[in-house]
Amino acid sequence: MALDGYYPPEREEEVINDIARFVVNNDFDTITHVMLESLKPIAGLGGPLVFMVTFPFFSMFGTWSLALGNMLQDNPREKIDKILQRIEEFKIAREATQPVEEKAGWFSRLKKLFR
Repeated sequence: MALDGYYPPEREEEVINDIARFVVNNDFDTITHVMLESLKPIAGLGGPLVFMVTFPFFSMFGTWSLALGNMLQDNPREKIDKILQRIEEFKIAREATQPVEEKAGWFSRLKKLFR
């Protein structure tokens, strides 16, 4: 599959929301933040290069990995900032609505599966 190129703003918002929801729901917010922040310095080299270098990381997004690569072709630093901002918004919303006892991390939830 090849990168398609330009996405309209509505599609970008949809992809950003889907990715941010996935990241927050699966407790990938810390690693995603570190990875996307580390991409900013090389983002000026071009979106397709960023996508090629970080494809193993993007593959964790499953069906959204190609959409993320398409989005990062144009103004990658701006798009990275939008994604990080949306992740933070969803994280704050989740923490505000989730009871304290359910705020266990992914490892705690994994241990409960094997009890």
